[in-house]
Amino acid sequence: GGGGSGGAAATPGAVTADGTYVIKSGDTLGRVASQFGVSLAELQAANPGVDSRKLHVGQKIVIPKK
Repeated sequence: GGGGSGGAAATPGAVTADGTYVIKSGDTLGRVASQFGVSLAELQAANPGVDSRKLHVGQKIVIPKK
């Protein structure tokens, strides 16, 4: 295990420069959607294959552009 490209770790709860959001403890897709003013359906459509029940801290999801 381990590896990766190095660099600074993304901060949970932050949005990265490329427009992805980093999951923090307690987040759900619904909570993130309302935080960014998008619908849950839009958020899910932007993140195919992401399971709302299996989010983990540090996971990156795409925030759809309005």
